[in-house]
Amino acid sequence: MPSSTPSPLDPEAAGRRYTRIAARFLAARSPTRGIDYLEQAIARCAARERALDAGCGTGRPLTRHLVEAGFAVTGIDLSAGMLELARQAVPEAQLRRADLRRFDEGARYDLVLAWDSLFHLPYGDQRRATHHLLSLVAARGVILFTAGGIDDERTDAMHGESFYYSSLAHSAYLEILEADGFELLVDEADQAPLPHAVFIARRRAGEPSDTAGTY
Repeated sequence: MPSSTPSPLDPEAAGRRYTRIAARFLAARSPTRGIDYLEQAIARCAARERALDAGCGTGRPLTRHLVEAGFAVTGIDLSAGMLELARQAVPEAQLRRADLRRFDEGARYDLVLAWDSLFHLPYGDQRRATHHLLSLVAARGVILFTAGGIDDERTDAMHGESFYYSSLAHSAYLEILEADGFELLVDEADQAPLPHAVFIARRRAGEPSDTAGTY
């Protein structure tokens, strides 16, 4: 890690900042960003019954795409303002205000999506939060998540608000996937030269779900 690192925002505070920029965020959001990777993840699902969008934001385009693909979708986010827009965009989804580090309603999901949500967590929570999301994936289920892909913490501005970002090294996420019994399917840097890694992985046959609490 750098010798001098920014202080992380509490995720609740990040949620409030997203609420303040929700309308601007939606207006600037690409209607296609992430869709190609989501389609790849869906194509690898053994079943299309339940999906979790962990950090669903405004619900467009990814939560909407999951619904249209036939999943019963649960979306979670800490921003009340983003969730209000998501309820308008995806009324079919079950939307919750919840922290992805602790969310668990007992269901296991054929697809878990965490697009640009993990990287707002404090650096020290990255490993446990990734293990937790993996524990929510059903047998032979698929996870699609993004990370910075470099071992780093930083702050940056978006629509006039300051946001904290953190990531483990690329190799650390690969180690977590291997330890939890996942087969890596896609591993790409999609925004070069910016550090943005996309991972798609599937739980190996015979690997049990629900490893939460073992790390």
